[in-house]
Amino acid sequence: MITERQREVLCLLPLTNRQIGAVLGIRLSTVKGHLTGLYRDLLGPDPKRCHRGARIKVLTEALAMGIIEIDDIVDGECELIARRG
Repeated sequence: MITERQREVLCLLPLTNRQIGAVLGIRLSTVKGHLTGLYRDLLGPDPKRCHRGARIKVLTEALAMGIIEIDDIVDGECELIARRG
């Protein structure tokens, strides 16, 4: 359903877009593209899906669908920072 890179972005959603880009070594526009894909795939085609609460909604949906676990959000962030830092 989602790519491995989208999953990495998903695990880093507590960070800002710029921080996600720095951790993953990708451009800000690429981060935004991954977020758009995640919003579309997990929240549907609603044009209002990209509002302020969308990050929480997409994380909640990913957790409910079993795409990630709560520990992935915290541990994944630390692991990715260590790996790329």
